[in-house]
Amino acid sequence: MRGPKILTGGIARLFITADEGREITLFHIVDSQLCLISAICSIQKLPYTFNLEFLSDSLTYYLPAEYYQQLSQENLAVAKMNQQILEKRLLEMIISLSQTAFMPLPKRLACKLSMYQELLHSRCLPLTHEMLAKDLGVSRETISRLLKEWEAQGILCLRRGQILILEEDMLKEF
Repeated sequence: MRGPKILTGGIARLFITADEGREITLFHIVDSQLCLISAICSIQKLPYTFNLEFLSDSLTYYLPAEYYQQLSQENLAVAKMNQQILEKRLLEMIISLSQTAFMPLPKRLACKLSMYQELLHSRCLPLTHEMLAKDLGVSRETISRLLKEWEAQGILCLRRGQILILEEDMLKEF
């Protein structure tokens, strides 16, 4: 049984997929972070399937579930770390779901671009319209229309497979 995943290098998104194929991102994992959600489902034998998509070159290690469960029970520092990770991930999932339910799409897209800018420490984001559409659970056409509007306003520059943020302040106004 597979336990938690450790991502070394890169960035990945954890998401769920609806029966009709739509996706919603729950949170992102970056270099040296641990993903406990799938391990908990595996250890507790819960019937949930989470998908992990790598957005850049990455290497992932799996820790054996039995070993990690024993380590968590016997080591207070590991148990505390697990609790902190789960609290952070729960907050990220609540934010993601509340944004999807209550925030207009332009603001959600602006927040997502800002989040990627922060995670990647760059204004040049290696993202496609399709990636953003999946991330936000909307059609690629809708994302393309918004991005082209913002490009016409001078907020960003679109290149094949890249989005360059030109005006961070204007992006934050949405």
